[in-house]
Amino acid sequence: MTIKPDSISELQELLPQSQRVDEVSLEAVAELVEHAPEDMTATVQAGMSLSEFQSRLAKAGQWLPVDPP
Repeated sequence: MTIKPDSISELQELLPQSQRVDEVSLEAVAELVEHAPEDMTATVQAGMSLSEFQSRLAKAGQWLPVDPP
């Protein structure tokens, strides 16, 4: 079974009702919640891809320095 919630609250409702979950798609939960460039802080939802996040930060001349394996 695949769950595709539109919000975290919907996910919290769906999970206890499910007998078995094979996949949780968070593509609908992918918003940039807050970005304060002057503080160099950002809050994003779990479904946002790293490339999209980097693109959003780049608009303010910032980036997330990650060192992937």
